[in-house]
Amino acid sequence: AGFLFALTHWPHLRISSPIERPDLYIHLTAFCIWTWCAVIAAPFGPPLSARNLTRVALLAAVYAPFDEFSQGIPGLGRTVGLDDLAANSLGIVLALSICLILRKWRGVRE
Repeated sequence: AGFLFALTHWPHLRISSPIERPDLYIHLTAFCIWTWCAVIAAPFGPPLSARNLTRVALLAAVYAPFDEFSQGIPGLGRTVGLDDLAANSLGIVLALSICLILRKWRGVRE
């Protein structure tokens, strides 16, 4: 979480790439990995338990907009965008969807 926060708040960070808007892919990937790590860390119970997945989803739903909107702090030279927030959210949904598929595949019932 600290690494993600540092990267998303690094002052005046610019990414050059032949891909248009590479930051959106980076946001999606970073939040997917962050969510996956949060699930594996199992702060709210066994990793694939309903309790853990639900609470990680709530945590991610709060953190993603905080992370995006806090980039608007003057002096950081960062951009706040709803498209970035959408990419963050898509990464979260992707990670949780994979977890739900794994949960069903493994027959987790709790």
